[in-house]
Amino acid sequence: SQPKPEIQDYLEEIDLDFLAEDFFKVLSSMKNGAERIKHIVQSLRNFSRLDESEIKFVNLQEGIEDTLVILNHQIQHIKVIKNYGNLSLVECYAAQINQVFLDIIFNAIDAINESESQFQDHQLDFVPTLKIQTEKIESDRVKISFWNNGPIIPAKIIEKLFDPFFTTKPVGQGTGLGLTNCYQIIQQHCGQIEVISNSEQGTEFTITLPTKMSDQRRSQETAILETESI
Repeated sequence: SQPKPEIQDYLEEIDLDFLAEDFFKVLSSMKNGAERIKHIVQSLRNFSRLDESEIKFVNLQEGIEDTLVILNHQIQHIKVIKNYGNLSLVECYAAQINQVFLDIIFNAIDAINESESQFQDHQLDFVPTLKIQTEKIESDRVKISFWNNGPIIPAKIIEKLFDPFFTTKPVGQGTGLGLTNCYQIIQQHCGQIEVISNSEQGTEFTITLPTKMSDQRRSQETAILETESI
């Protein structure tokens, strides 16, 4: 039987061919969206390491990748160059080290955005860039570097960067504790964090960590005991 006239008129108004073609595009888009959500959720879980409160050997480069996924919305306009070396696993509190990565990359994004705004005001070309490099520098140490082409940090400010409550951001936009926490976490892991910023090299945060934190701690404790016994 034929549909009622009003239904027939409605069916004739519908572009079924277009809907059929668009239907598969929508399904594909939904699938891609679901995959992205799954990826973000997994990255958040890996980043927080909620099920890992003990010191463990971890892949630092996976932690960096998870951090980039979490910051994807803020970093989409930035050219990210990654040069990963062949690192061994590093003994650490993974959630704490991931927090360091987050703070440093987030600060780099802020700096890059500031430079981009200045270049746009003067109608100059600017390619916002973040370079991340990892390498093994000794048999038992690794180095992670974060370079950005944001504004140069004056030497007098670099001296205070890791001081508690020091910030160059406007009131309400920074607590002045992010880099302080980074410094303390790296120190607790028997590592070092340094900053270089000049017109020739740009701005680079460099972290060095021992691959076996427990061995490094035992060495430090032994050295302290030997000093106290003298």
